[in-house]
Amino acid sequence: MFRSHFIRMVAVVNAILAVYVFFDLGQRLSDEFAVSKNFNEICAAAGIMYDPDAVSDMPKFGCVFTRDPADELAFVKRLLGSDTIASTLGGGIVRYTGKNGEAIFRDNGAFELSLPDFEFDANHSDSAVKLARVLGLDLRKTDERAGTLTYVPVYDKREVFNRSAKFEFGATKGVTISGTYASGTATRVKEPKTSEFTTVAPKFWTALAENGYLLSVIYYAEAGYIYAESEYAVAWRFSTDVGDFIFSNGKITEG
Repeated sequence: MFRSHFIRMVAVVNAILAVYVFFDLGQRLSDEFAVSKNFNEICAAAGIMYDPDAVSDMPKFGCVFTRDPADELAFVKRLLGSDTIASTLGGGIVRYTGKNGEAIFRDNGAFELSLPDFEFDANHSDSAVKLARVLGLDLRKTDERAGTLTYVPVYDKREVFNRSAKFEFGATKGVTISGTYASGTATRVKEPKTSEFTTVAPKFWTALAENGYLLSVIYYAEAGYIYAESEYAVAWRFSTDVGDFIFSNGKITEG
């Protein structure tokens, strides 16, 4: 008897939970529809066209890094060699020296790593990809000219818009790698709803107008990150009829 009573109680609880989940889902879909409808009305009033299918989704988290000397040393050892030693120069600057070359790292994550005797492939891109793989860097190529390859770093499958990694190859041998390395302990930070496209876009075109640009069309909008003060914060890259821009925290940069 107790067993049958318990089963009935479980069934009732499950039914209540199902109703709650269904209601919650319906409410969220209703809210999203309302936001979308309101945003479309705002665009129409402002005379701005956009394609909802050309807008990426937004990352749910940003990330704050706490510099970790042990992690940094392990990073450079992959290319400089297991005998690499660290020397503190002051001001948050550390020099790493190993049998294959040396590296300089700064508090803001900027680094330069030099391998003077590195023998590269005839195709510089192949060598850059191999070096990035050894370092564990996720990069997307953006430019190549006169022995220098430029890449955009990728975090959590999204581009870090305001940072780059460069591979500069010597005439016959050697390579210098420079860029930003977010080392250490990573702490996720939930991004506020104020970073969502429907909230950011009106602020973006208002800031454009204040800078003398009259926007009519947003061709696409891509969410990614900017790196500042050891933090990856959500940013948006807009392609428009008046140019390409990166927008974050109310600030516009061309990009």
